[in-house]
Order: sequence, then structure tokens, then C-alpha cells
Amino acid sequence: MLNLLDDVFAANCAALQEIKNVGGELNLSTRDPDPARKVLAIWLSKQRTAKKNKKLSAERITRLEALGVIWDQLAAAFDAHCAALQEIKDAGGDVNVSEHGPDPARKRLGQWLSRRRQAKRKGTLSAERIIRLEALGVWWSKPQTS
Repeated sequence: MLNLLDDVFAANCAALQEIKNVGGELNLSTRDPDPARKVLAIWLSKQRTAKKNKKLSAERITRLEALGVIWDQLAAAFDAHCAALQEIKDAGGDVNVSEHGPDPARKRLGQWLSRRRQAKRKGTLSAERIIRLEALGVWWSKPQTS
């Protein structure tokens, strides 16, 4: 049985390597319309759960990390959004982007920022994330103009 599981692990790692080789995204979605990619995404989700529950061997963790697998996708997405805000700040722009602007990328970033503001109001945004966003210049409510 162990050899079969090792073979499945190796085959799925090889499939991830093929995706990586062509520049594809390794952190697949379980909603992918391609059946083969969806199966691979489900398998990858199980690997993440096994790691979280400390049931994934160090060897397998190392192998998946070498491929570029992101273990905490939500943290990685938060980091990516903060990096986008930092780029705007570095260019001299206002990081408090609107969710109603004409630029689709900035609109998505504004929508994300709006959801972070809602999370702060509800008390579900961590202190660490609040500090990170404030350091970027994010305001939590629209400043009063006189």
C-alpha cells in the first residue's frame, strides 16, 4: 500500500512540475474546469491539510516546497495585496484605492481593501494585519474634509 501512495505522490509531483515548467500556477483551484487539474487541486488541498495536522512527512514537505507550493494561500494573497499597495505607495500614489475605479486591477484591489475594512469593523482582522495596512497608509474610514 505504501508503494502505491508513494507512486501517487510522485505522479502528482510530476504533474505539478509539468505545470511549473510551462509557467503555470501551481496553487490550483478545486473549482478548475479542467478535470485533471481539479483532481490535482483536491490532492494538493489534502497535502496542505496533512501538513497542517502534522501528518505530512518532512521529505514530502520539502519536495512540495521545492516545487513552489504555497501552504497558506490566504496569507500569500494578503502578502500579494500588500505588495501591490506598496507599489502604489512607492510610485507616490494613494493606497486607499477605490473599488469603483475604471482600472480593473485597482478596482479588485479596492474591493479587497474594502473587505479588510469590513473585517476590522467586525473585529475579525488580526492586529498584525491592521498594523501592516496602517504602515502602508491605509485609512479605516473616509477622512473628513472641511
